[in-house]
Amino acid sequence: MSRAKGTRKPCDMRPARLRLVDARQFLEAAELLDAPDGSLATALRRALDRKTQAGYESVDVSRTDASSCVRWARKLLVAAEARFDA
Repeated sequence: MSRAKGTRKPCDMRPARLRLVDARQFLEAAELLDAPDGSLATALRRALDRKTQAGYESVDVSRTDASSCVRWARKLLVAAEARFDA
């Protein structure tokens, strides 16, 4: 297996901790995508698809897509808050 190409920089504890937080969030998102609640997984998948589009494509996200993203984010937030309250 060949090594990944790219710039490598030393990393002290602060950036390493921030990367660990990011890694945990990505894992939680991945687990949610496989969660038994199909509607939450769909909302997350759609929101992540739009995030990728907004971040990497030169075309802006439409007003309709942006409104949908807000609706999906609200649905995910309400579900997450409900799990903490339970």
